[in-house]
Amino acid sequence: MSPGLPTTLPFVSHIHLIRYLVVWRVNASLVHLPRCLSLPLSHTLGSLIAERLPTQDARPWRKAMAAWGDQDKAAEELAKEPIATGKKAGKGAARKGAKAMPVEPFVKAPPNADWPIQAVLFPLPAKRTYGQGEPIVWELKLLGDDADHGLFLELILPAMEQAATTTDPRWRRPNGLWGRFDIQAVYAARGLHWEPVVSDGRLDLGYRALPAQWAEGWPFDLPGARGTGAPITAPSSAGPEETSDKTLLASSEAAGTGDGSSTAGAATDLIERKPRPPASQRPGPAAWLQRVTWITPFDLATAQRAPSMRELFEAFIARMTPFAPGKRPTADQVWALLDPAERRALEEDLEKVAAAPVKRSLLTAAPKGWPGRWIGAHAFDAITPRLASYLELAAIVHVGRQTHFGCGTFKLS
Repeated sequence: MSPGLPTTLPFVSHIHLIRYLVVWRVNASLVHLPRCLSLPLSHTLGSLIAERLPTQDARPWRKAMAAWGDQDKAAEELAKEPIATGKKAGKGAARKGAKAMPVEPFVKAPPNADWPIQAVLFPLPAKRTYGQGEPIVWELKLLGDDADHGLFLELILPAMEQAATTTDPRWRRPNGLWGRFDIQAVYAARGLHWEPVVSDGRLDLGYRALPAQWAEGWPFDLPGARGTGAPITAPSSAGPEETSDKTLLASSEAAGTGDGSSTAGAATDLIERKPRPPASQRPGPAAWLQRVTWITPFDLATAQRAPSMRELFEAFIARMTPFAPGKRPTADQVWALLDPAERRALEEDLEKVAAAPVKRSLLTAAPKGWPGRWIGAHAFDAITPRLASYLELAAIVHVGRQTHFGCGTFKLS
């Protein structure tokens, strides 16, 4: 007989992670964002970090930035593409004479140019055009040995400050983001709460984010308790704040946009977080989750467009390898973190789901200019509560390729 659902997932204590919610406020009359904000975030902030470091420390950063190639040429090519506006804007709406939206420089097919630290840059799905005073919100995740608050204060925050005020023509483009925002706030996650690190542009020098606080009080024992690993609602700067009971999640359609034809940008779903029931009232098989909706594009390197549950779970195990002990940990070492009874239970659940493969797939190719391969949703006959608990964790750390750019996060429903 399978053991009951674990009260705490065995992997959680091994994951060193600091999650920062970053709020930039536009200080210009008009700012246009690129199709995929994580690309210029990585390239510009990474380049500024490389320039600030001593020669020896800067080498891995410069090597990563060199992989981007000629950004000016790529930007000019993208800027030639007309963008239609208005209610009737669509696939065939681009018309002769339509003005091209200025874009930040980035290549169409992003290279494997991850930062030389373990970091995820995850902009929240939103619109592309911003006016004076409007907030741009994104999440930074530092993982593994790089989950270090000192690293954030010494490297990343100064690069943000430089990017906010830069007049360097390499970065400051017409109606571009760089040089046209203020750092309004930065928050660090403590479980389901947000704690201010920067409030109204002022850094709390006494605050220290720890690599284990992200999991404090997180309900991993309940499938679907949070829906996604993406923290969404920026709290007030008055003090520690609980995340809103309404969690902002992008629909599969919204996450797949980004070509910027609509002022509203991507549509969003407000999904109310239900109260957490006691263990005795946990849902039975009739209420099992079924649908995986990808918030960002993903690439699990699978033969099929819609990955099987085993392929999805194996991608999660692969993502966990940096957190396993040892210099070069393998998937077997990740499995070894589980006790034999829990491992057998997981294998049984994977076999159950494997007997009923993907029921329906609504996946499409990732938008032009984005990393990852596919976006959308796919459904299974059922996702067992045990598997769902682990997948909730997978949604937080992201799975598959190019996770540095925010690829590979999803919600269950």
